[in-house]
Amino acid sequence: MDRYLFRGKTFPAKNWIIGSLNKEGKYREIKDTNGIFVVVIYDTVGQCTGLRDVHDKLIFEGDIVRYRYDADHTFDLQDNEWDYGVVVWQGEKYEYPAFDLDKHNFHSNGLSYILGSDVYEIEIAGNVYDNPELLEVLKMPKKKK
Repeated sequence: MDRYLFRGKTFPAKNWIIGSLNKEGKYREIKDTNGIFVVVIYDTVGQCTGLRDVHDKLIFEGDIVRYRYDADHTFDLQDNEWDYGVVVWQGEKYEYPAFDLDKHNFHSNGLSYILGSDVYEIEIAGNVYDNPELLEVLKMPKKKK
């Protein structure tokens, strides 16, 4: 299942790798498609939410997503009409263990609400590691690389 996948940047090359996570020992490792464990940078490891954006791309913890409302399903809105959020794990913060957006105006889990609705569109705009400039524009704290 996709939700048990993890993503991390390899060390020292800093390329993204997706696979299963090994938490044993001093380092974090991800098993690649060949079954080889590759050392990854600890702070870049993020779990897959099991959800996909409008382009069928998997959404991971640490992704910056943009979403917008369109009840008419025209999706012809201007770029400045998007709302943004960072996908985060809320298990320690709330009583429900789930992925959510770090900021939203919904009365429930924003990520689930957007993806379960037929009037919202969501897509990955980048991530907190490769696109820190998005965090500046959105007035969010930068994530260390």
